[in-house]
Amino acid sequence: MSTPSTILTIRDLRTHFNTPEGLVRAVDGVSFELREGETYALVGESGSGKSMTALSVMQLVPRPAGFIAGGSITFEGRELVGLPPVEMRGIRGNDISMIFQEPMTALNPVFTIGNQLVEVIKLHQGLRGDKAERVALDMLDHVGIADPDQRLRDFPHQLSGGMRQRVMIAMALACRPKILIADEPTTALDVTIQSQILELMAALQSDLGTAILLITHNMGVVAENADRIGVMLDGKLVEEAPPDKLFASPQHDYTKLLLDAVPSMAGPTPHSELNTQNQELLQVSNLKQHFPIRKGLFQRAVGHVRAVDGLDIDIRRGETFAIVGESGCGKTTVGKCINRLVDPTTGSIRFDGHELADLKRKGLQPFRQRIQMIFQDPFSSLNPRMRIGATIVEGMRTHGIGMPADRTSRAAAMLERVGMEGDILDRYPHEFSGGQRQRIGIARALAVEPDLVICDEATSSLDVSVQAKILDLLDDLKAEFGLSYLFISHDIAVVRQVSDRIAVMYLGQIVETGPTRDVIDEPQHPYTRALISAVPRIEKDGRKRIVLPGDVPSPANPPSGCRFHPRCPHAVNACRQMMPALETTDNRRIACLRSGEI
Repeated sequence: MSTPSTILTIRDLRTHFNTPEGLVRAVDGVSFELREGETYALVGESGSGKSMTALSVMQLVPRPAGFIAGGSITFEGRELVGLPPVEMRGIRGNDISMIFQEPMTALNPVFTIGNQLVEVIKLHQGLRGDKAERVALDMLDHVGIADPDQRLRDFPHQLSGGMRQRVMIAMALACRPKILIADEPTTALDVTIQSQILELMAALQSDLGTAILLITHNMGVVAENADRIGVMLDGKLVEEAPPDKLFASPQHDYTKLLLDAVPSMAGPTPHSELNTQNQELLQVSNLKQHFPIRKGLFQRAVGHVRAVDGLDIDIRRGETFAIVGESGCGKTTVGKCINRLVDPTTGSIRFDGHELADLKRKGLQPFRQRIQMIFQDPFSSLNPRMRIGATIVEGMRTHGIGMPADRTSRAAAMLERVGMEGDILDRYPHEFSGGQRQRIGIARALAVEPDLVICDEATSSLDVSVQAKILDLLDDLKAEFGLSYLFISHDIAVVRQVSDRIAVMYLGQIVETGPTRDVIDEPQHPYTRALISAVPRIEKDGRKRIVLPGDVPSPANPPSGCRFHPRCPHAVNACRQMMPALETTDNRRIACLRSGEI
């Protein structure tokens, strides 16, 4: 078999930025080749130069600060560096397309999906009117979006994250490019939607013969999808190899560090089962949180979104209890109900023997100290106008922790404990990296001496190396201060590493719960099996992936139904007729769960 020809060649690429602090070498001498029909993955931490390499290929380096200082980028033998803008526009979109990391910011919120997709087709293919719209409909159908006629009239905010990412793929592939640059295309997605997107990209690559430059920090995604891998550090390519060779025997110290930080889905669980004699700290019974759907001039309630719908959990002292599930299943709402950031519709929340569900603001004050929260986005949860020291002291002052004269020194000591050394009390949140801001958020939560800390996707936006440091820190602090954690996440590999017990949520309900080892290694519920099978892994374990069709159904007014599933509106025979290709009852049940009719 002949070796595929090279379609893109990068030689000694250097992309620099002029900043007030001096010259920043974002890309510093990178060289690699992309062959026809292959997937080449660039991996590394944030700031390593991965995305800037891609933007350099597209000639989209932010100006005037950024510029290509040297090197060569050739596409099919044609030099792109210094190419006149009008000629580059002919290549951009037609021959080389890009899927951006965050589809919500890449899509224009004031135009419909149809407007934006048709615009690309008009610009690059010269089609107009009905012809352009037909191509747009075909592309939406090609990427698996149901009811494309309706979706063309929708705005970006009306679509889920997975659907928005599919729209971005449709826009990128509308002109059948020879190279697709995918910049973190699945970072913000659940494992089930991520699995769909990756399978879609692989299928389109097979159909169209497109070469893919995949940019990610998810090593599991790389292991399962890349033909070759380039590891970037500080703007340089420090190692390049096929996945099997790279994971089996990494050569560079940074690659070894990166791989060591990846949570594993193989081998024994790091946490043993917690002593069942430990006293229960939190008991949640029949918790429901229904948000009214209001319409019309008088905003009458026409239904409810059942975000949490009859949930029961308990957390013991010294335990890490994890809730996993897809976006929209109600995980974060559970955390906010327990912390009383929202008032539950009904149910019981008993904390250390005290009922919290019915308490008013004054009665909740002492319990707000004992139940703290670490938020998903540390930047938006920190006041940008308050210095770090004032942010941490504020919580101690509110709850009467320590003497006024000692609070600043206590804040400094807590920041040092979470690894933030130096004189940082007088600095602002924007002066820190994402990992540093998350450490500040942890220090703020622990400064008021809580018993229970709710970690709401506390590591989901971090690189694997930074994530590993934060998880180790949380584990050390748990042992040092006797903390209990409610760990909310959609990253099952991380949950496997940190939790003692786990609960799996779907549409506001717990479908399976138990010790982490039992639930992850031997899942009983079909939804849990599908969720765990979708986790990308470095290890070759021969598992069969179960791909859940469609997006998560809406929890608004789910109908009750037959004996096949308590919320399924179909009879068993109807399910068999609708999905004859599915062989097992479990798979039929999963497909029914995701049919959108729940």
